[in-house]
Amino acid sequence: MSDDILLRLQRLEDIEAIRSLKHAYCYACDDNYNTEKLRQVFAPDAVWEAEGFGQYSGVEAICDFFDQVSKDIVAAAHLVMNDVIEIADDGLTAKGVWRNCQPVTTVEAGNYQAAWMLARYDEIYTKVEGRWLIKKLVASIQFTAPYKEGWADLWPQPC
Repeated sequence: MSDDILLRLQRLEDIEAIRSLKHAYCYACDDNYNTEKLRQVFAPDAVWEAEGFGQYSGVEAICDFFDQVSKDIVAAAHLVMNDVIEIADDGLTAKGVWRNCQPVTTVEAGNYQAAWMLARYDEIYTKVEGRWLIKKLVASIQFTAPYKEGWADLWPQPC
């Protein structure tokens, strides 16, 4: 095979590996923010941030945050879609953008509340020893709306 075809094939395999990585992140979050599984998707020096939740640097700080958030968000379904993944020319770094439409259940003082959340993920990935990991994840939450009330008043933007 020509070098061009091999390079193109490697890029496609890398994109699919990053998709699988993102899916592993979502499944770990949806498994009560399973920190053992989350440790497997982040680089040791990763950064995770979201407005309203904070910024956490290093895989242990990220996992400590998720241990705490799992007490408030008792159920979640991260439904990611519309990914755009770009592999850098070095083949060792990449960027990705995702949309997340997420039903969540929170608990406060023993009262459960259902809500919808819409967010955008901007991410940077790094390839370490042949394996893709999340280097930086920035979640921009566009709205969190009570299930029964909907989001029209919170997100009235035209399509």
